[in-house]
Amino acid sequence: MKRQMPSLDAIEAFLKAARTASFRDAADELAISPSAFSRKIQALEHFLGKPVFERGGSRPVLTPQGRDYLAAVTPAVEALRRASAPPGATRTLRVMAPHSFTIGWLTERLPRFLSAAGEAEVEIVIGRELLPLQMGSADVAIMSGPRDWAGLPCEPLAPLAGFPVSAPLLLDGRAAPASLGDLGAYPLLATTWPPDLWERWFAGSGHPARTRGKPVLYDTASLLYEAAAAGFGIALGTSFLADRLLASGRLQRIGSGSVPLGIGYFLVFASDRVRRRPLVRDFSSWMRASARDAVASA
Repeated sequence: MKRQMPSLDAIEAFLKAARTASFRDAADELAISPSAFSRKIQALEHFLGKPVFERGGSRPVLTPQGRDYLAAVTPAVEALRRASAPPGATRTLRVMAPHSFTIGWLTERLPRFLSAAGEAEVEIVIGRELLPLQMGSADVAIMSGPRDWAGLPCEPLAPLAGFPVSAPLLLDGRAAPASLGDLGAYPLLATTWPPDLWERWFAGSGHPARTRGKPVLYDTASLLYEAAAAGFGIALGTSFLADRLLASGRLQRIGSGSVPLGIGYFLVFASDRVRRRPLVRDFSSWMRASARDAVASA
């Protein structure tokens, strides 16, 4: 009689590979040899009668059937883990956030939440896409928007307003602009997404929009602010992301006041059920209070 489900070891190997940079890394995390790990994946594919990973690439890539299987099996495995946890086990919260937000703001403040939460652990997942939430590998995400959250429950966290920032001295030897009216003579820096923040800032500030040259683009906000702090040009600062470099003096504000940018941060949850968990509710309340403080001090 054929077994009704594959072994849990094979499913665990599949889940690990789906969230790891390589099969070798996944095998290391499970403390087994790469050949033993490969056999577990092959056993799962033999049982399912279909491949779950593309072959030949430098990193694991799920086939369409693999993505479907991941979506179906993840909630069941997570439920099994929760049901098997011993009484009084440490609570774990999985939070996804963009790299720049995590490095520039969240990690410095997270110990305050952990101190108040008692027996709890927080796992940080770096990302900006919804898939980890949909797959069950994150409970709550800090995302920038507005955007399409694919029906996932969400709540606004904080609107973002921008203000020009610069190093005290630029690479070409010039001092930072003395006023907002001097911005046109300096190179502007921006991120690839959203690509139009300077246009939004000029439209809201009342200053004439710059007509020559496009901003130099960087993939992440952390790279953007490091480039600005190194003197490459003028960036748009926001609460959360520029706070650390402003506090250290590597960046300074140009002019006063901030211009709303029409975007903000949101808390997005894996499901309404996850949203109602006590630890998730506590984290959401703490994030909202911390965000209000950050915006108020900007």
